[in-house]
Amino acid sequence: MTVAIGLVRGAGGDVLLSRRKSGDTHAGRWEFPGGKLRAGEDAASALKRELREELSLEVTAARHCFTARHDYGGYAVRLEVFAVERYQGRARGAEGQELRWARPEELAAVDLLEGSRPVAEFLQRGGLR
Repeated sequence: MTVAIGLVRGAGGDVLLSRRKSGDTHAGRWEFPGGKLRAGEDAASALKRELREELSLEVTAARHCFTARHDYGGYAVRLEVFAVERYQGRARGAEGQELRWARPEELAAVDLLEGSRPVAEFLQRGGLR
């Protein structure tokens, strides 16, 4: 499965995280916002659609940073990671999910999904500076 995720930055370089809702796989864990690509959809289009649906944000500029992979044992994910460089709107959990902003150096202490760890390490190394 391929997932497009966005690194949405706020004031002071904080990055936006989303908490998986009760009833979802890995409920209660934190992740970077985004979602699965639909059939025939490219990663950039999926990113824009997902952030609109999940966060009520309109992405106007995003740059692909890298691809990460993680095997969860029963399924594997490929993460297409984008830096969201410009967006319109104010992030809100449009699907009822909890959101939070975190500084990159705080991410080591956050209960992130395992597949999100390489993304956190990228941010901690200053990957978006």
